[in-house]
Amino acid sequence: MDSSELPPSYTRQQALAAGLTRSQLRTDGVRVSRGAYVSRSVPLGVFAACCALFPVLPSAAVFSHATAAALLGAPVPHDWPWP
Repeated sequence: MDSSELPPSYTRQQALAAGLTRSQLRTDGVRVSRGAYVSRSVPLGVFAACCALFPVLPSAAVFSHATAAALLGAPVPHDWPWP
């Protein structure tokens, strides 16, 4: 995998496997959480953030409350980051 094959949201491991250096990762990625990034080429919203977080969360983790409502299209404010 090279950097052109990275999805819009990715993990640190995926970025390093694609050949990104730490400097390139800082330049391209917006850190959502430890090990989870969203490319600066896409708008950082709740959906992109959740896509980035999903691979680094425990398998039993779920998105709930306002996050789940925003993902399901409910009319709730869902700007990133949450206030």
